[in-house]
Amino acid sequence: AAIVEACAYVLLVRSFGVIGAFWGVTIGMTFWAALLLWQVVKLEKLSDLIRVRLNVGLARELVRSGLVMTTTGSLTYLVNAMVRIHIIRNFGTTSNGVYQVAVAMTAYYIPYFTGGIWGRLFPKVCADGLNTGTQQEWTEALCLTAMLVTCVQLALMCSVEQIVRVLYTPAFLDALPLIPIQLMGDYLFIIAQPCFGIILGLSRMKLYLGVWIAYNFSLFVLTRVLTT
Repeated sequence: AAIVEACAYVLLVRSFGVIGAFWGVTIGMTFWAALLLWQVVKLEKLSDLIRVRLNVGLARELVRSGLVMTTTGSLTYLVNAMVRIHIIRNFGTTSNGVYQVAVAMTAYYIPYFTGGIWGRLFPKVCADGLNTGTQQEWTEALCLTAMLVTCVQLALMCSVEQIVRVLYTPAFLDALPLIPIQLMGDYLFIIAQPCFGIILGLSRMKLYLGVWIAYNFSLFVLTRVLTT
Protein backbone atom coordinates (compact mmCIF):
# COMPACT_ATOMS: atom_id res chain seq x y z
CA ALA A 1 0.00 0.00 0.00
CA ALA A 2 2.86 2.38 0.82
CA ILE A 3 4.45 1.62 -2.58
CA VAL A 4 1.18 2.35 -4.40
CA GLU A 5 0.73 5.61 -2.51
CA ALA A 6 4.30 6.77 -3.11
CA CYS A 7 4.21 5.91 -6.83
CA ALA A 8 0.82 7.57 -7.35
CA TYR A 9 1.95 10.69 -5.51
CA VAL A 10 5.22 11.07 -7.42
CA LEU A 11 3.76 10.33 -10.87
CA LEU A 12 0.73 12.59 -10.46
CA VAL A 13 2.75 15.46 -9.00
CA ARG A 14 5.15 15.32 -11.93
CA SER A 15 2.23 15.20 -14.38
CA PHE A 16 -0.31 17.59 -12.85
CA GLY A 17 1.53 19.59 -10.20
CA VAL A 18 -0.21 20.50 -6.95
CA ILE A 19 -3.56 19.01 -8.02
CA GLY A 20 -1.75 15.73 -8.66
CA ALA A 21 -0.55 15.74 -5.06
CA PHE A 22 -4.14 15.75 -3.78
CA TRP A 23 -5.16 12.95 -6.13
CA GLY A 24 -2.03 10.96 -5.24
CA VAL A 25 -2.91 11.07 -1.55
CA THR A 26 -6.54 10.19 -2.35
CA ILE A 27 -5.53 7.15 -4.38
CA GLY A 28 -3.13 6.08 -1.63
CA MET A 29 -5.73 6.37 1.13
CA THR A 30 -8.32 4.53 -1.00
CA PHE A 31 -5.89 1.69 -1.57
CA TRP A 32 -5.09 1.56 2.17
CA ALA A 33 -8.81 1.36 2.99
CA ALA A 34 -9.46 -1.36 0.40
CA LEU A 35 -6.52 -3.41 1.63
CA LEU A 36 -7.62 -3.14 5.27
CA LEU A 37 -11.23 -4.02 4.40
CA TRP A 38 -10.01 -7.07 2.48
CA GLN A 39 -8.16 -8.26 5.59
CA VAL A 40 -11.05 -7.48 7.94
CA VAL A 41 -13.62 -9.50 5.98
CA LYS A 42 -11.40 -12.54 6.50
CA LEU A 43 -12.16 -12.24 10.21
CA GLU A 44 -15.70 -10.90 10.26
CA LYS A 45 -18.66 -11.07 7.89
CA LEU A 46 -19.38 -7.78 6.17
CA SER A 47 -22.93 -7.85 7.58
CA ASP A 48 -21.51 -8.07 11.11
CA LEU A 49 -19.25 -5.08 10.52
CA ILE A 50 -22.15 -2.71 9.90
CA ARG A 51 -24.39 -3.99 12.70
CA VAL A 52 -25.04 -1.20 15.24
CA ARG A 53 -24.43 -2.20 18.86
CA LEU A 54 -23.50 0.10 21.73
CA ASN A 55 -21.17 -0.86 24.55
CA VAL A 56 -21.02 2.02 27.01
CA GLY A 57 -17.55 1.16 28.28
CA LEU A 58 -16.09 0.88 24.78
CA ALA A 59 -17.91 4.02 23.67
CA ARG A 60 -16.44 5.99 26.57
CA GLU A 61 -12.95 4.69 25.76
CA LEU A 62 -13.45 5.56 22.09
CA VAL A 63 -14.47 9.12 22.92
CA ARG A 64 -11.49 9.55 25.26
CA SER A 65 -8.95 8.20 22.79
CA GLY A 66 -10.64 10.02 19.92
CA LEU A 67 -10.31 13.37 21.68
CA VAL A 68 -6.62 12.75 22.34
CA MET A 69 -5.95 11.69 18.75
CA THR A 70 -7.90 14.65 17.37
CA THR A 71 -5.98 17.02 19.63
CA THR A 72 -2.55 15.63 18.73
CA GLY A 73 -3.38 15.49 15.03
CA SER A 74 -4.73 19.04 14.96
CA LEU A 75 -1.76 20.32 16.95
CA THR A 76 0.66 18.65 14.55
CA TYR A 77 -1.01 20.23 11.50
CA LEU A 78 -1.10 23.62 13.23
CA VAL A 79 2.59 23.52 14.15
CA ASN A 80 3.57 22.36 10.66
CA ALA A 81 1.60 25.27 9.19
CA MET A 82 3.30 27.70 11.59
CA VAL A 83 6.71 26.30 10.63
CA ARG A 84 5.99 26.79 6.94
CA ILE A 85 4.66 30.33 7.53
CA HIS A 86 7.85 31.15 9.44
CA ILE A 87 10.04 29.73 6.65
CA ILE A 88 8.17 31.62 3.92
CA ARG A 89 8.28 34.92 5.81
CA ASN A 90 12.02 34.63 6.42
CA PHE A 91 13.26 33.05 3.18
CA GLY A 92 10.57 33.65 0.55
CA THR A 93 7.88 31.57 -1.12
CA THR A 94 10.22 29.24 -3.02
CA SER A 95 11.77 28.10 0.27
CA ASN A 96 8.55 26.25 1.05
CA GLY A 97 9.13 23.96 -1.93
CA VAL A 98 12.73 23.37 -0.89
CA TYR A 99 11.60 22.49 2.62
CA GLN A 100 8.94 20.15 1.22
CA VAL A 101 11.62 18.05 -0.50
CA ALA A 102 13.15 17.18 2.86
CA VAL A 103 9.73 16.51 4.42
CA ALA A 104 8.63 14.34 1.49
CA MET A 105 11.80 12.27 1.79
CA THR A 106 10.59 11.31 5.26
CA ALA A 107 7.12 10.39 4.02
CA TYR A 108 8.55 8.00 1.43
CA TYR A 109 10.32 5.59 3.75
CA ILE A 110 8.84 5.94 7.26
CA PRO A 111 5.72 3.77 6.61
CA TYR A 112 7.96 0.74 6.06
CA PHE A 113 9.05 0.99 9.71
CA THR A 114 5.90 2.18 11.44
CA GLY A 115 3.67 -0.39 9.72
CA GLY A 116 5.33 -3.36 11.40
CA ILE A 117 5.27 -1.73 14.82
CA TRP A 118 1.59 -0.83 14.69
CA GLY A 119 0.68 -4.12 13.06
CA ARG A 120 2.42 -6.34 15.62
CA LEU A 121 3.56 -4.62 18.83
CA PHE A 122 0.52 -2.43 19.48
CA PRO A 123 -2.15 -5.19 19.30
CA LYS A 124 0.05 -7.51 21.37
CA VAL A 125 0.27 -4.93 24.16
CA CYS A 126 -3.50 -4.34 23.95
CA ALA A 127 -4.13 -8.06 24.39
CA ASP A 128 -1.40 -9.12 26.84
CA GLY A 129 -0.32 -5.95 28.66
CA LEU A 130 3.31 -5.31 29.57
CA ASN A 131 4.32 -8.87 30.43
CA THR A 132 7.69 -10.56 29.91
CA GLY A 133 6.94 -11.53 26.31
CA THR A 134 5.81 -8.02 25.42
CA GLN A 135 8.89 -6.46 27.01
CA GLN A 136 11.10 -8.80 24.97
CA GLU A 137 9.33 -7.83 21.75
CA TRP A 138 9.61 -4.17 22.70
CA THR A 139 13.38 -4.56 23.09
CA GLU A 140 13.66 -6.45 19.81
CA ALA A 141 11.57 -3.82 18.01
CA LEU A 142 13.83 -1.02 19.27
CA CYS A 143 17.03 -2.82 18.27
CA LEU A 144 15.76 -3.95 14.87
CA THR A 145 14.30 -0.54 14.07
CA ALA A 146 17.52 1.23 15.04
CA MET A 147 19.65 -1.02 12.83
CA LEU A 148 17.36 -0.92 9.80
CA VAL A 149 16.82 2.84 9.95
CA THR A 150 20.58 3.36 10.12
CA CYS A 151 21.08 1.27 6.97
CA VAL A 152 18.30 3.01 5.07
CA GLN A 153 19.44 6.49 6.04
CA LEU A 154 23.05 5.75 5.05
CA ALA A 155 21.82 4.55 1.66
CA LEU A 156 19.72 7.70 1.28
CA MET A 157 22.65 9.96 2.14
CA CYS A 158 24.85 8.22 -0.43
CA SER A 159 22.31 8.77 -3.21
CA VAL A 160 20.31 11.79 -2.04
CA GLU A 161 21.41 14.06 -4.90
CA GLN A 162 20.36 11.51 -7.53
CA ILE A 163 17.04 10.94 -5.73
CA VAL A 164 16.25 14.67 -5.76
CA ARG A 165 17.18 14.95 -9.45
CA VAL A 166 14.95 12.01 -10.41
CA LEU A 167 11.91 12.70 -8.21
CA TYR A 168 12.03 16.48 -8.59
CA THR A 169 14.37 18.63 -10.70
CA PRO A 170 17.89 20.05 -10.24
CA ALA A 171 16.15 23.28 -9.14
CA PHE A 172 15.48 21.59 -5.78
CA LEU A 173 19.11 20.73 -5.03
CA ASP A 174 19.09 23.59 -2.52
CA ALA A 175 17.29 21.13 -0.23
CA LEU A 176 20.36 18.89 0.10
CA PRO A 177 21.76 20.66 3.23
CA LEU A 178 18.38 20.24 4.95
CA ILE A 179 18.07 16.50 4.41
CA PRO A 180 20.75 15.36 6.94
CA ILE A 181 18.97 17.44 9.63
CA GLN A 182 15.63 15.95 8.61
CA LEU A 183 17.04 12.41 8.72
CA MET A 184 18.47 12.98 12.18
CA GLY A 185 15.04 14.01 13.42
CA ASP A 186 13.50 11.04 11.60
CA TYR A 187 15.83 8.66 13.41
CA LEU A 188 14.69 9.83 16.83
CA PHE A 189 11.05 9.86 15.71
CA ILE A 190 11.14 6.30 14.34
CA ILE A 191 12.98 4.97 17.40
CA ALA A 192 10.17 6.44 19.51
CA GLN A 193 7.46 4.55 17.60
CA PRO A 194 7.77 1.27 19.58
CA CYS A 195 7.42 3.33 22.75
CA PHE A 196 4.29 5.00 21.35
CA GLY A 197 2.94 1.53 20.58
CA ILE A 198 3.44 0.52 24.20
CA ILE A 199 1.93 3.75 25.58
CA LEU A 200 -1.20 3.48 23.45
CA GLY A 201 -1.49 -0.26 23.98
CA LEU A 202 -1.61 0.37 27.72
CA SER A 203 -4.10 3.22 27.14
CA ARG A 204 -1.85 5.83 28.77
CA MET A 205 -3.56 8.63 26.86
CA LYS A 206 -2.41 11.49 29.11
CA LEU A 207 1.21 10.45 28.69
CA TYR A 208 0.76 10.14 24.92
CA LEU A 209 -0.81 13.61 24.76
CA GLY A 210 1.98 15.10 26.88
CA VAL A 211 4.70 13.59 24.69
CA TRP A 212 3.14 14.93 21.49
CA ILE A 213 2.70 18.40 22.97
CA ALA A 214 6.37 18.40 24.00
CA TYR A 215 7.39 17.15 20.54
CA ASN A 216 5.46 19.84 18.65
CA PHE A 217 6.64 22.58 21.00
CA SER A 218 10.25 21.47 20.50
CA LEU A 219 9.79 21.33 16.73
CA PHE A 220 8.53 24.90 16.54
CA VAL A 221 11.10 26.34 18.95
CA LEU A 222 14.04 24.58 17.26
CA THR A 223 12.82 25.72 13.84
CA ARG A 224 12.79 29.35 14.93
CA VAL A 225 16.17 29.06 16.65
CA LEU A 226 17.88 27.33 13.71
CA THR A 227 16.41 29.64 11.07
CA THR A 228 16.87 32.99 12.77
